[in-house]
Amino acid sequence: MVRLFKHWLGQEHGNPKGSGYGFLYEEHIHKHQSLGLSPSEARQAAVGGEFAAIGKLERDCLLSFGLNEKTKMVDLGCGSGRLARQLVSVIGPEGSYLGLDVSKTLIEEACTQIKGNMANNPFKFQVIQDCRLPCEDNSMDLLVAFSVVTHIDLEDTFLYLVEALRILRPGGRMVVSYLSADVQDHWDIFLNEGQIPYEHRSQRVRNHVFMPGMLQYLAERAGFQIEKDFRADEKWIPLTEPVHLFGRDYAVGDPAHLGQACMVCVRR
Repeated sequence: MVRLFKHWLGQEHGNPKGSGYGFLYEEHIHKHQSLGLSPSEARQAAVGGEFAAIGKLERDCLLSFGLNEKTKMVDLGCGSGRLARQLVSVIGPEGSYLGLDVSKTLIEEACTQIKGNMANNPFKFQVIQDCRLPCEDNSMDLLVAFSVVTHIDLEDTFLYLVEALRILRPGGRMVVSYLSADVQDHWDIFLNEGQIPYEHRSQRVRNHVFMPGMLQYLAERAGFQIEKDFRADEKWIPLTEPVHLFGRDYAVGDPAHLGQACMVCVRR
């Protein structure tokens, strides 16, 4: 049993690809690169399309909840730096940004995305291999997890929620985006996942769709208070700059959405 657990974590034989989730993402990146993309393009594509535009939406989402130059934040599942790239001009020396991901390759790309802005800046990145967050108790103002719980098992989602509660100061916020079955497009994703044979489904980056109320229930059981829960098709993010997204132009001040539901929680 211990050997099987180490194999899943990627620790057996010194697996350089890291944890089980990390291994799946390394394979996911390799698949994109095999389609003819450059290494950097493959790393960006592995976290989803519209790399720059989605990063700006995520930034504006956080700005609407009070993100400022002094915010101390954790970006769980920071990927290839989609959000970090857009926060270089926001987070100041009195704040801090810690980007965490299971993929060493994606972390390397995230560092590249903010290269040239590294001197005396508050950005740090770290590879993680389990659900423990490398932060002290009550030390952070904000934890964000954009499109993270969409790709991990339910039990691990809960473990991350418990850890998020531990590291956030009282009054600190957690922002989590997720797929919800109350939107038809996401229900279709759920049905499509079910059409994939289990032995293949478990060997790729999963798309987990939450039934309505499930993520909120887990967050409350972890100890959070739900502040907001935006539907995936609800345009609620006020844009601070023009964005071209999925074939449409958005102007400053236009409301937009992430394409996923978004839950905002507060530590009591």
